[in-house]
Amino acid sequence: MKILLSPSEGKNKNLKFIEQENNFLESLTPKFAERKDVVISYLEALNGEDKEICKIFGTKSVGMDDLALSKNMFYLESMQAIQLYDGVAFKALDFASLNQKSKDFIFNHVCIFSNLLGMIEAKDKIPYYKLNQNYKNKNFGLNTIYKKMTKVLDEYFSDKKIIDLRAEVYIKAYPIKKEHIVVEFLKNGKKVSHYAKHYRGVFLRDLALHQGDITALKTLHEMELKDIVQEKNKNIYIYDVINN
Repeated sequence: MKILLSPSEGKNKNLKFIEQENNFLESLTPKFAERKDVVISYLEALNGEDKEICKIFGTKSVGMDDLALSKNMFYLESMQAIQLYDGVAFKALDFASLNQKSKDFIFNHVCIFSNLLGMIEAKDKIPYYKLNQNYKNKNFGLNTIYKKMTKVLDEYFSDKKIIDLRAEVYIKAYPIKKEHIVVEFLKNGKKVSHYAKHYRGVFLRDLALHQGDITALKTLHEMELKDIVQEKNKNIYIYDVINN
């Protein structure tokens, strides 16, 4: 089983600079030789004009800490991806508070779809970087990395059961072709959009606590299973949010 998760813009910045080059790219799973070319193109772009860097970061001004950390990613310590990202879904997951058995489940089964590095596993160690998911460039960026990585991922997922918790932009960048499970959240009969990240984190936490047994997740502490709908190659688990 593999559970697919989007990354977050928010990341832990409490990383130290190191003297020896960090060869983190060599240890990422799955192996993908073109990663280095993509990262080098990203780093070269960060030497450009402030206006372009703002587009890359998705900000109105260049944050000097973001720039310093990102430009020096090969001389920055790494952190396991599931702990580096600290956006809404990851706060709801609250990985640090899970028991060891649930943490091991996350390490072994969760795949995070980075918009710079491509798909990586939750236990993979990566440094800080900043890249707007909507930034477009022929050499790096969300759509570029997954176009290059499609064959590798098709092979990687070929024999695995998949639960897809990704946001729509990542689903479009790399759609799952085989039968898989997706999860949707409704509130007052309408599909949740703004708070969907939070509920994905809640769902993943309970899934980890139940060691991947999705049939046990009929009632969670913030939602309950309403229906399961089959649509083409997807089994859609629809949950009603029962708590604000």
